[in-house]
This record gives sequence, structure tokens and C-alpha cells, in this order.
Amino acid sequence: MPVQDDFKGHTDRLDAIIFSDDKLGLQLRMTVTEFMGRYYMGVRKYFLSFEGEWLPTKTGVSWEYNLETSTNMFGAFTEILSEAEVLAAVAAEHEKIKERESAIESRTETSDPSVQSGTEG
Repeated sequence: MPVQDDFKGHTDRLDAIIFSDDKLGLQLRMTVTEFMGRYYMGVRKYFLSFEGEWLPTKTGVSWEYNLETSTNMFGAFTEILSEAEVLAAVAAEHEKIKERESAIESRTETSDPSVQSGTEG
């Protein structure tokens, strides 16, 4: 199947901005389009033209939009987010443990008479 680079024949059905940087004239958008009677979901980079219109670039990815692909995508998204939350929680807990250990070491060092006087027992 030949690649369709000019987007003629595509009809935008839904369009949501995921990321936008007006200084760079760059957006990432999630879209649902219709092409030849089929629906496609995609993420595509857009640029701001000299006329002030946001236009799609060739950079992006799309897939057929149906129950199976939507289920797979949302399942993967949920899994990644939940793992990221777990990793963040583990990292935060690790920092707390390191702080407690550091505090214990500080108290131990200051309460040991041999450390204060510089002599060993």
C-alpha cells in the first residue's frame, strides 16, 4: 500500500493537543481520522506555518482505530503509568530510608565518646 504523505482524503474527526511549544512552533496531537471509510488513531507532529496555521508533518504514527487496538493501547498506557507510579514510590521510600540511616549515623557519631575525644576505647 503506498504511503499517503499529503493527507488528502483524510477527514479529521477528533483532535487533541498533547504537547505545545509556541516558541518552537511545534505541537504533538492525538487524532482520529477517517480515510477510505476506515478510522485511524494517531500521534503526529504539527508545525506552525508562516500564515499562522497548524499543519501536520510526516513525522508521526497511526494505527487502525478499533476496539482491539484501543484496548491494547489503553492497557499498555495504564501498565506504564502504574509502573511509573510504583517506581516513583520506591524511589521516594528509598530516599526516606537513606535519610533515616544518615540521621542515625549522625546521632551515633555524636554520642560516642571516642569519636568526640578522638580516642578509641
